[in-house]
Parts: sequence; C-alpha cells; structure tokens
Amino acid sequence: MTVDRLTRLAPAALLSLTASACCVPAEGPSVIIAINDSPVSVWVWREYGTGTADRRSTRIWPGEIVRLPAPSSCAPDTYLAQAGDGRTVGNGPPICPNATWRITLPTA
Repeated sequence: MTVDRLTRLAPAALLSLTASACCVPAEGPSVIIAINDSPVSVWVWREYGTGTADRRSTRIWPGEIVRLPAPSSCAPDTYLAQAGDGRTVGNGPPICPNATWRITLPTA
C-alpha cells in the first residue's frame, strides 16, 4: 500500500472506530453493588417476584464488596442476606440495576 492511499484511508478508519466505540456498553451486564457492613459474614440469595428462590447463594465477608446480578430494569425481586445465627435482612422489592445495597443486620 502506498503512503498516499494510507493517508486517504486513515480518516475513514478513524471515523469508523469512533462510531463503533460509542455503542459499546461501558459496564456490561446490570449489577447491584452489595457491601457487607455487618461484623459477620452473610449468605446472599435472590428471591424472584414469582416466589421462587435462586438456588445459588454468595457468601459475603465483613467489609467485602461484591457485584450481584441485577435485571436490566427494576423487577419485583428481593435479595436476602442471612447470618449464621439466622438474622436476615432484605433489599427490595424492587431490585433495580446499578444500585448499592449496604447490608446491615438487625441487632440480636
């Protein structure tokens, strides 16, 4: 390829790259940021608005910050966190994307 031809193609390539970059999602899937403000670890799971629970649970240690999956728009679901002694606290409904949930258990 000659230098003259590269000079003519460079603006078109730059325009194409810039146009495609504006359409790429910055964060990826929607999430909820969960911060365990409790002095003990908790197990977190999601209960759907239909009454069914997600069988997957996530352990969050004291002070730990995790990203939990969230719907792309607000949903009638609830996240629940439970300590080993049975204390439980919920977030929602609704669960909305890009929210922050500070987990603070009720006192025993």
